[in-house]
Amino acid sequence: MQLAYILWTVNPEVLDSFGLDLSFDFRWYGILFASGFLFGQSIIDYIWKAEGKPAKDVEMLTIYALVSTVIGARLGHVLFYDREMYFANPIKILYIHEGGLASHGAAFAIIFGIWLYSRKRQGQSFLWVIDRVVITVALGGALIRMGNLMNSEIIGKPTDTDSGFVFARSAYDVINKNDDNKKILNFHITRNNSDTVIDNKTLAGLTVHFEVEKGALSDNAIQQKVKSELAEQIVNNPESTPHFRLLQDQLKPVISEVPNADGNIEASFNIYGIPRYPSQLYESISTFLTFLLLGFLWFRYKDKTPEGLLFSLFVIINFGLRFLYEFTKEPQVEFEKEMTYNMGQLLSIPLVIAGLITLYIVLTRTKKVNQ
Repeated sequence: MQLAYILWTVNPEVLDSFGLDLSFDFRWYGILFASGFLFGQSIIDYIWKAEGKPAKDVEMLTIYALVSTVIGARLGHVLFYDREMYFANPIKILYIHEGGLASHGAAFAIIFGIWLYSRKRQGQSFLWVIDRVVITVALGGALIRMGNLMNSEIIGKPTDTDSGFVFARSAYDVINKNDDNKKILNFHITRNNSDTVIDNKTLAGLTVHFEVEKGALSDNAIQQKVKSELAEQIVNNPESTPHFRLLQDQLKPVISEVPNADGNIEASFNIYGIPRYPSQLYESISTFLTFLLLGFLWFRYKDKTPEGLLFSLFVIINFGLRFLYEFTKEPQVEFEKEMTYNMGQLLSIPLVIAGLITLYIVLTRTKKVNQ
């Protein structure tokens, strides 16, 4: 059986993706995260003007939303996913650049932040404000999940479906991070269409290509390099193991007898990749569709939109689907492996319940008004 999987080798660094080797770089994740706020502010500005609210309030609302999101997402990760490590090293809580944000923490914090904002705003009740903010939150969530995909993080479980992704970027990162491999050049992975079934799982046939700097290694040395280092780092490294499988005696590189145009020696060897559910993509698409739905409802009814309707729809749809998507994901932290329902699912439940209660109240109130 041959799978129609996608070999995902996207570089998370923006400039490096275009071959620009500079001392600084930006990550796609950071750009997409920031874009969520920029687009969100533009949308909120449009809504506030359309409904005759003070334009100056948009800047203050953006500040409340930004601060709440960052602090809430960070503290959510600290408290829900890695409490012991951060409590032992509190200064690490500030190291946001090392990663570690939780969407549930952001959700709870945004609710609190909007409550603070709306307390002294005439004509902007909590439900009125949050109904409009969740439109932009949905767009931001879609962009952030796309950023997770660009980072090859929050990976899904193995799948035999044609929608699988082989997240091969970890092999590139392992090679690039190891100073001993600086003489390995132009490392890349391609598909070779030799998929196979192992342990009732269809694995993707891949070929690893690389060049070794002119005069750096003999053919025999390349053999040893591949077997002792590349195999260990690409296949057996904890960062890479979830994505590759190596069969016994499989690592026998094919080495070019003639140096290439640059005088470098070329070699290649075959491995198998593990296709996985692209859970990040699922969430990104569904959250974007939620953004379109909420935006359409507001555009259709504007100030006639029942207060609480958009908020309730957002949390029911977004976190209801999140609960289901978690079944396709690998555990994010070690302790989740022993759980029937993981942390993401447990944290989604109260938000879905809150959404259902709010929706019931909204529909009941609307029905009374229309009678």
